[in-house]
Amino acid sequence: MLQYSNSLAKFGGLSVGGMLGLVNKNTTLTITSFIFFAVAVVHIARVILGSELVIFEINIPNVLSTLVALVLSFLGWKLLNYRD
Repeated sequence: MLQYSNSLAKFGGLSVGGMLGLVNKNTTLTITSFIFFAVAVVHIARVILGSELVIFEINIPNVLSTLVALVLSFLGWKLLNYRD
């Protein structure tokens, strides 16, 4: 199982987000969950507004967008509950 450390991530001797101190478990989980929620809102807005989504000339049905929104909302909720 992957363990997440509260210490700053090191890459090549330089800390990622070092001076700002933004790289910790709770901040990362919160930002990620809100990104999931934002994408879910976009999918729900697509269904409500009735717009089309075409990827590589394949029309994606609204049912799939609804399913994606539900899954992303569930994952975002689980991430928020996983925080300390």
